[in-house]
Amino acid sequence: MMDADVLHEALRQAPSLIIITDAELCIIYCNRVENGFRLEDVLGRKHGHSLPLEHQHKVDIVLGRARETGEPQSFEAFLDPPSGERRWYIDQISTYATSDGAASGVISIVTDITRQRVAEMRLEALRSELMEASHRAGMAEIASEVLHEVGNVLNSVNTSAEVLAREHEHSRLHLLRRALALLEGGSDHLAELFTQDPKGRKLPALLTKLCAELEAERERLFTEVFRLHELLGRVRAFIEAQQRLAGLSDRAEPTRPSELVLRTLTMFELEIDHHAILLRLELADVGTVMLDQQAALQVLANVLRNAIEALEAVDRPRELSIRVHVEDQKLHFDVEDNGCGIHPEHHAKLFQYGFTTKPNGQGFGLRASDIAARTMNGVLEAYSEGLDKGARIRLTVPRVIP
Repeated sequence: MMDADVLHEALRQAPSLIIITDAELCIIYCNRVENGFRLEDVLGRKHGHSLPLEHQHKVDIVLGRARETGEPQSFEAFLDPPSGERRWYIDQISTYATSDGAASGVISIVTDITRQRVAEMRLEALRSELMEASHRAGMAEIASEVLHEVGNVLNSVNTSAEVLAREHEHSRLHLLRRALALLEGGSDHLAELFTQDPKGRKLPALLTKLCAELEAERERLFTEVFRLHELLGRVRAFIEAQQRLAGLSDRAEPTRPSELVLRTLTMFELEIDHHAILLRLELADVGTVMLDQQAALQVLANVLRNAIEALEAVDRPRELSIRVHVEDQKLHFDVEDNGCGIHPEHHAKLFQYGFTTKPNGQGFGLRASDIAARTMNGVLEAYSEGLDKGARIRLTVPRVIP
């Protein structure tokens, strides 16, 4: 019974709901129930019975396609559980068959994405507030550019980075592997169910497929965590920089430039580490200056993101340098990389609205940064010796002592 206990606990703590149906697509196993559902109300019911009618039809189509083609399928749906709070899910479906081919059913791995959907709605609300503030200040151009960028990122968000990271960290997949090893290595010594019941004899094969599904899901979750961390970091950078865009010129406050640089870098820590970028910092102690932190943050975040993308395009050792220094009562922020560089013909177009060299770019990141720099009575400049020779972007603003 010790082996069965380990197996039960491993399945109960799996990061997703696991549902197994029979040949009639009725639920014969569920690793756990939540949000007010009861196990006795789930077992024996048709898969998808608790979903709204419009989603039940979609489930029937997806299940039929999975059984017809034998290929994994997926769909997204929401439901209103007995607990009263609407939940959103992504359902990954694959089929299985008994060894004698007499019957077949499906294995369904259901991931809760409610927190991600709620986060999207909150970001949408914040985007609306940003639009209103920008138009009040006569900054319709910037609002359009920023909202377009945020909207594109939101369209790429599929699951909550926070939820996925916690699920990945606390996965109990190793317990399932242990239980499977015990089942396959000592099947003759298991309980009566595993030695005399025909269904019990087929359990190891079923568990093997289930383990493979969970392994694949674990890899998908890990990949999605990194991608979403990057996307949400971009959203955060834009929102923080634009929340008070209407009064940029009036929002100068005492600021330590080196601390502002370090704050901006926190948005890109994961990307810098993932791409093995060597980071060099030369942050001179220039004291406290009067600076619009939101505008400066917007510029630095855009420039850093472009530098990291330029470094992704090269195979050689990647280096990123950030320097803060004062010259002739001007405060300079230099961001330099040894990435793909800038074509000489592109120098004059870099800060024009709509110009981009990225396949999926919109051409307003550097344009918005250039406008933000000018609202601080500053200037944004680019330097490069050509393609594959790196680039340096400099933000220069007046050094105003409090």
